[in-house]
Amino acid sequence: MNHHPFMAKIQIVDVGKLQVFLAAAETENFSAAARRLGLSQPAISFRIQSLEAELKVKLFERIGKRVVLTGAGRELLPLAHELINLGESIVATVGASQDTVNGQLHIGCGTSLAKHVLPHLIGAFSKHYPLVRVNCEEMSHQAIVDKLIKHEIHFGIITQLSKRGKIYFDPLFTDELVLVISASHPWAARGQVLPTELRQQNWILSDADLAANSLLSVGLKTHGIALEELRGGMRLGDTESVLTAVEAGQGVAFVSRLAAQQNLELGRIQVIQVEGMLPLRREIYLAYCKKGETRAQSLFRKFIQAAEGQSLIAKFALVPQED
Repeated sequence: MNHHPFMAKIQIVDVGKLQVFLAAAETENFSAAARRLGLSQPAISFRIQSLEAELKVKLFERIGKRVVLTGAGRELLPLAHELINLGESIVATVGASQDTVNGQLHIGCGTSLAKHVLPHLIGAFSKHYPLVRVNCEEMSHQAIVDKLIKHEIHFGIITQLSKRGKIYFDPLFTDELVLVISASHPWAARGQVLPTELRQQNWILSDADLAANSLLSVGLKTHGIALEELRGGMRLGDTESVLTAVEAGQGVAFVSRLAAQQNLELGRIQVIQVEGMLPLRREIYLAYCKKGETRAQSLFRKFIQAAEGQSLIAKFALVPQED
């Protein structure tokens, strides 16, 4: 452990207060930190004030509804993570000697697709290891990479590889982009359309899934079409909004088959093929760092790779067969 002037003070601090400090630092909001930890907002404020009194420094400053770290708070942040991780490693090690598994898993989700699969994996894993607490949080690709390197999260669900740090990427499942139209669209009676017909439609695009837009751009270029050439009907913030707009007949869109599955099963929308276009597929990865890996983290990885985990992924991720 690093030697630091804070350490002499931190060693006598309640770990629970450090967990509150980390939650507040990451959410930049005491109310959001309270929801994450299942506490009241006054309880969060009290513990932060108590920690500041013990350390004799101010850790946060208020800016509107946000709270931001002071210089002392930023200095404390990596040390608090170090102590929390060490505490979890101690609990996991002692638990391992008694044939029990404790600890916490913090997962960053960089794609909304994770919510279609992850709850099933976590639910099945928790039946085997009920004492392991699992927390999932949506965040950007960049935030996941940063937090993995800093050991602020244990896993990331991610759509792009990164060469930064010693991060490992295990393929989780394969996603496929499909062209969807409303059930009342003039194309609905046809099995496929020509690439040249794509220019004639109003397109609905999502600003949230940049990786999907990049994949679509590559697919269109094989037919001499630039993504910018598509007549934009609207740009929306998430896939769910895009699907709602398509269902209402406001345009057509390329979306994840997994995200669209429920709407497809209800007959609200349908998939139509583009003649000559190869499947637009991308890999979704489980990202992690092995350094300091606890037993709970190792078991979660092994569970996903084992038959039960793979069966759940195949069932809920709709992994397409290779052509």
